[in-house]
Amino acid sequence: MSAAEQLADALDAELVTAMVAVGWTDLAEIGRERIDDTAARLAAQLSSGDEHLAAQTAIDCAGHLWPLDPEPEWWRTPLGSLVARSVGRHDASVTQAEAAAMLGVTRGTIAQLVSRGTLARHPDGGVDRAAVIARMLARSAPPHQPNCSYGSWNRNVGDYSMTLLGQVESSLNGEFTDDEVTAVADAYRAAINAALPDGVQLCGDEFYGPAVELDTAGYPVDEDGRLDIAAIIDGIDFWGIVERRAKANPAN
Repeated sequence: MSAAEQLADALDAELVTAMVAVGWTDLAEIGRERIDDTAARLAAQLSSGDEHLAAQTAIDCAGHLWPLDPEPEWWRTPLGSLVARSVGRHDASVTQAEAAAMLGVTRGTIAQLVSRGTLARHPDGGVDRAAVIARMLARSAPPHQPNCSYGSWNRNVGDYSMTLLGQVESSLNGEFTDDEVTAVADAYRAAINAALPDGVQLCGDEFYGPAVELDTAGYPVDEDGRLDIAAIIDGIDFWGIVERRAKANPAN
């Protein structure tokens, strides 16, 4: 779902549905005809190169088209990413549990990131929210492929599935639709890339990283001193990702 589609859903739920509820069906029909164009315009304003326009749009829509204090997972949606770029909330802090939900990793991973200074502590306690959002946005940016292979999914994870999607499909065992399986796989991939060291990425079903010696301080390593990708993935709460997806789609 795109940011414009999220906005269209919110406009329909918050405005058009309210007009129908009070009997203004004629106005509701007019409003429904304008939803797509309005949602596209708002999404364009939020992604505009004009920082003032983007920030003002976010301020105007907050509390109407999304909550004033959204759930942590919301920030990883397309609309959440646009709002994060627009306003950032640099003065706020989040708990380690909230930071974990925003990045799709475990609290233990957040504790490690804070311990080695990858995520800044907030002066008032907790984790600096701007640092969490910055890492989230960096990890959601279109990836550039580093120049050295760190091995395939199958080689690193040691699972019977040859691909990340194959493992997700096998784990979910037919309980989700194809679109939902893909959404879980995308969230799982994002969580893996958020947990890996800077410069190391899962691109497709191959892990890549720098050809020069990698700084593994604070990350698990194998008996040969190499980055232990499997251990990092073991620390990701896959079923927590699935549970959040199930809550977002209660019909399943």
